[in-house]
Amino acid sequence: MRYLTRVAAAAALLALAGCGLQQGVIESQEHMLSAAGFGIHPATSAEQQRQMASLPPHHVVWRQQDGKLVFLFADPLVCHCVFAGDERAYQTYRRMVIEKHEAEAICFRSGR
Repeated sequence: MRYLTRVAAAAALLALAGCGLQQGVIESQEHMLSAAGFGIHPATSAEQQRQMASLPPHHVVWRQQDGKLVFLFADPLVCHCVFAGDERAYQTYRRMVIEKHEAEAICFRSGR
């Protein structure tokens, strides 16, 4: 019985650590989106929350709006907001993601 209690406690700690890790990843994405030129739009009204809920969480998607592409990133967990940017902001964000992955790969290969 003690063994099961310890296993359950360890699983709970891992789950909590995973939540913290996920939150950190999301916050990192949001910092890059903001730095790339995306605007932050809090979902404070019921209508804004409904619109945010219609988007896939934590993924950049695009929509056509007034003849232009708008890129959106919904975060219903951390900031309860939607990041919105134009094509230039999206291209900047993509470059930042690629550079981050390249830097992480260099660190991984060098054993740091």
